[in-house]
Amino acid sequence: MGVFGLLWLQLGALSNLLREEMQVQVYLKEDAGNRQKEYVDKQLSFYPGVRTVRFVSKDTAARELSQELGEDFLDFLGYNPLLASFQVQMKSDWVRSDSLEALRTFLIRQPGVSEVFYPRDLLDLLNRNVQRLLGFLAAVSLFMALIAVALIHNSVRLSLYAERFLIRSMQLVGATPRFIRLPYLNRSLWQAVWGWLITIALLLSLQSTFWYYVPRLQVDELLVQLILLFVSLLLIALGISFLSTWFAVSKYIRQKLDDLYT
Repeated sequence: MGVFGLLWLQLGALSNLLREEMQVQVYLKEDAGNRQKEYVDKQLSFYPGVRTVRFVSKDTAARELSQELGEDFLDFLGYNPLLASFQVQMKSDWVRSDSLEALRTFLIRQPGVSEVFYPRDLLDLLNRNVQRLLGFLAAVSLFMALIAVALIHNSVRLSLYAERFLIRSMQLVGATPRFIRLPYLNRSLWQAVWGWLITIALLLSLQSTFWYYVPRLQVDELLVQLILLFVSLLLIALGISFLSTWFAVSKYIRQKLDDLYT
């Protein structure tokens, strides 16, 4: 369960990184002046959801394109056909089709703006694949949770089956159900804690591997989510162990003597 929970967190963090890498290109008109450029820059700076804004002049755009092509296309064309633009990076929560379309509608109305472009098809493909993977991980995690509950419950029942006559002996000498349950509950909870500690050590090793290959995943939000995952696993381990032990001991407390031999 911890492994699939960890994979869930890594997939979410990685998809957020990919979303933030997507850029919204805001192209200015050929005749846009400095006043219009500054106005658009100010509108972008105060727009909610915008993370960074970078202005790219015509000369800078031509130089970067020449570096990508490996040759100076200006010598061939004789003029610079590129437009000055703003490269806008949004926060991951705002990288959705509806939010980006609202931004595009807002910017296209601003004076001096010629066109607004963002990779809509790539964004839809990313969101669709991420949702499929998250759904698959959720289904597998639920299946693993059911297996974990069944395994722990059966293990507790088998361990207490060997001590069913000891439980009956304690009843015969006047021990109360609470007195009988307490040592078994303590043992079961301590075993859950030790199992949880081993799990955390293994998950931290796996997480360090993720951080080694993708250093940018070391973000504050992911650390908080990791802590929540570890706390959730502890509560699940304690809850399953407590309930399984409680019901198993209660079964042998209520069971008749003749049924203990079956």
